[in-house]
Amino acid sequence: MQAIEVSFSAESGGDSIGITDEYDVDTGVSVSEDATAEFGDLNIEDHRQIYGSGDAKATQSYTGTDCSGQASYKATGATNSLSSAVTLKPHSLIASQSLSSSGDQIDSSLSIAQGGSQASVSGSVTAGSMSASQLAWTGSAHAVQFMSGSGTSVSFQGQANLGELQSIIGASTASYQGTIGASADDAAYVAEHGTLTGGYNLLGTAGTLNGDLTMTSGSLGSDLYAYSDPLGRQELFTGLIDSYLDEASSGSEVVLPSGYIDGLGVDINKNLKIQVDNSGQLLVGSIALTNGADLLDGSTGLLAPVVAVNAGSTIQDGITLAQVLGTVSVTAGAGAGQTVDYNKNVYLTGSDVLNELTLSMDGTGKISGFTANTVNVGSLAKIQQGVDLTESGGTVNVAEGTYVEDVALDKTLKLVGLGSGATATSFTLNSGASLLSGTTGLTAATVKVNNGAKIQDGITLAQVLGTVSVTAGAGTGQTVDYNKNVYLTGSDVLNELTLSMDGTGKISGFTANTVNVGSLAKIQQGVDLTESGGTVNVAAGTYKENLVIAKSVTIQGAGSDGSSDGTTIDGGQVGSTITIKSGNTVTLADLMVTNGKADYGGGIYSAGTLTLQDAVVAGNTASSNGGGIYNNLGIVSLSGHSSISDNTAYDGGGIYNNLGAVSLSDYSTISKNTAYGDDGGGINNNCGAVSLSGHSTISDNTASSSGGGIYNIGGSVTLSGYSSISGNTPDDIAPP
Repeated sequence: MQAIEVSFSAESGGDSIGITDEYDVDTGVSVSEDATAEFGDLNIEDHRQIYGSGDAKATQSYTGTDCSGQASYKATGATNSLSSAVTLKPHSLIASQSLSSSGDQIDSSLSIAQGGSQASVSGSVTAGSMSASQLAWTGSAHAVQFMSGSGTSVSFQGQANLGELQSIIGASTASYQGTIGASADDAAYVAEHGTLTGGYNLLGTAGTLNGDLTMTSGSLGSDLYAYSDPLGRQELFTGLIDSYLDEASSGSEVVLPSGYIDGLGVDINKNLKIQVDNSGQLLVGSIALTNGADLLDGSTGLLAPVVAVNAGSTIQDGITLAQVLGTVSVTAGAGAGQTVDYNKNVYLTGSDVLNELTLSMDGTGKISGFTANTVNVGSLAKIQQGVDLTESGGTVNVAEGTYVEDVALDKTLKLVGLGSGATATSFTLNSGASLLSGTTGLTAATVKVNNGAKIQDGITLAQVLGTVSVTAGAGTGQTVDYNKNVYLTGSDVLNELTLSMDGTGKISGFTANTVNVGSLAKIQQGVDLTESGGTVNVAAGTYKENLVIAKSVTIQGAGSDGSSDGTTIDGGQVGSTITIKSGNTVTLADLMVTNGKADYGGGIYSAGTLTLQDAVVAGNTASSNGGGIYNNLGIVSLSGHSSISDNTAYDGGGIYNNLGAVSLSDYSTISKNTAYGDDGGGINNNCGAVSLSGHSTISDNTASSSGGGIYNIGGSVTLSGYSSISGNTPDDIAPP
């Protein structure tokens, strides 16, 4: 080891500088040095080389006017190892530097301070890794940055402060390309740009911004927030989000950081799959769908309180992008013909007719300006809203279930309850309400039919054993089919009422000009519900009833031949099959009256005016008088091909005419009747009038005593035309 000493001095006016260096080096190690000193702003340059083999060390000191400095160097294996440290203090400036190198490792540092400002840089490098840091501080603003790398991993941290404003951002990634920056101004902000792949973490705060991004195995997660800072400014993130969207190609996927950026407006103008890191959410100030942009399947996480849907974009995408209780505003015409699922609690405004709208949840009071040709009401929604939102003439499909609500209708609709059906608490049908063909499966216990609505629609909507209540006057002149077992109340005269089923005891307050009695209904109810002077049309079939008729009415059957194609009224041998009260005019047409059994008038007991038109009275029995008909002070007329046959009684097997009038015309017949106890096999005429005309006949009747055809006591018998009385036993007319 040998010692080397080097001295240097300089002067300029009153300023001076002196430098002294001392070296201890092994033999074979060379040292060379250059030194320069300038004054005024003071500049010192020092150039030093140490080379060769062996160890070396040196110390350096320098002094001058208002400044001092010192440095030391040490080398071990001088060709590849060096360490140094320098400190300089000119005036109020303090500068220091250190450098060390040993094998594959190099460490360095530099710091400068003057007054309240400070800056420093440090770094370290070794085989396969590196680290670096920087610090800058002046007044209330300062910034710190740190970066390290090892293998394929890089980490970064940065912080900037300005008064109470703070910005921090950090990242670590297996593969990073680009720039991450943090700065402080009168409003703090953080900007991030670049490409991050592999697994990384990113943490950040800026003013009142906070962030936490995590990505592993290519799945990005983030949490960025930007609120108004203490100075009332917004954080500057527009460029960050816009860069993601602008740089993405149509049809591609964009992954955004999650969090909240207050006031940021986002324009989506191309078809994209937009997702947010780690299945999170990014809430921005507003979103506009423009240029016909659509969200591709799988888009989720980007939200705003206000979403504008313009022409070519879908309302569904607007709903996807709206936060809960946000507003989706649809430009006029942009939604026409679309299919929309209202599956989020948002406000939806527009002015279009949609093709189909599904209410997956209750949107009452939140959807305005829209109607749809078809509305699907989910189990969490309201039927009323479905009705209100459906275009007149459209369809409302209601999910299976029970809906506790009172529903009012005032338009033409097709209502369908899906599955096993849906029920509401009640329906009110107001003026304009009308149900289209195909309405089914939707009912309520109570249905109110008001003026301008249809009773038939009320029946359709009423559940079995429910009540249809019709406002006075609302049903006048309507045609109704009672085809469901419901209670029907009102006070009107209908034009026509069809009883497709037995409604005995369930229809009150109504009458009809015409009542049609189906094979499952009762003729008696048809009679009771018919307006006086009206008609009861009875379908083919056998009706086991004993009718009591207390009004003028026509009962029209389907045929009188007793077959399944005809109409048969079967008294069941429990009384007169038909009883007609005094003062009423009744016509029985195209039907058979049979199996009646009574003391008087086994088939028919009439005290009014009775006309049989192509009707048959057969197979009835009276224990006293009138096996077929007992006419008490009334009028009985047979016309067409009417017949009285195969009836039996003590007196008057066919007809017992008590002080009344009986007439036969056309091809009417009285035949094969029997008076088993006394007189009048065909007719027992007690002080009444009997007349025959046309081709009418009385034949083949039998009496046990006399008057096989007619037994006439104190009355009159008149024949005209081609009418005849013949072939009766024991005689045709008695007394002669």
